[in-house]
Amino acid sequence: MRHAKHILFVAGVLGMIAMFMPLFSLGKNLSHVEVSARDLSFGLKRTHALLDSEIPARLQKSAPAALRKQIAEVASARDDIRQVLDALRGSALAFIPSALILLIGVLGFWRGGDLARWLAAVAVLCGLASIAAYFGLVYGIDYGKNEEPLLERVHLTVELGAYMLIAVGLGGIAGGIVGLVGRRGQLPGGSGVQSL
Repeated sequence: MRHAKHILFVAGVLGMIAMFMPLFSLGKNLSHVEVSARDLSFGLKRTHALLDSEIPARLQKSAPAALRKQIAEVASARDDIRQVLDALRGSALAFIPSALILLIGVLGFWRGGDLARWLAAVAVLCGLASIAAYFGLVYGIDYGKNEEPLLERVHLTVELGAYMLIAVGLGGIAGGIVGLVGRRGQLPGGSGVQSL
């Protein structure tokens, strides 16, 4: 059917928008940081600049003992966050299926007519891969929290960008199925089945 390429294009665009949405949040209070897949894949300069900013020495020296303890905790949390952010860089690869779904939708528009059967099948696989990427991120973080206390200390949580992977995956599956099922009534030569 001709609607498959529209569904795939919209799902792919949602995936590209999700790349700019917060994927993870780390820290709390003064050291809270949200990062997107774009931030993770194209450098963390802005985030590192925020985390590397120095706490004024005058404040550290003249502060009461309780405040100095909090300043030391913030400095320690910033180091932990920096370490976790560097480890999370590969998680931006979860958006590759979204880019492929968008590419299939654009290819369908470029070719005109119905979406090719093999492209529809690839779209279903990419949709499944996108959903699997979401579960991989969530499971990886939960497993990491159980194995590494550092992840629990930095309050690592999954944000909206990761949940969009499910929506993109469902769109890829729906568009692929529409593309596969829409061609069911056609003969290999392209002519439709005639009723008696």
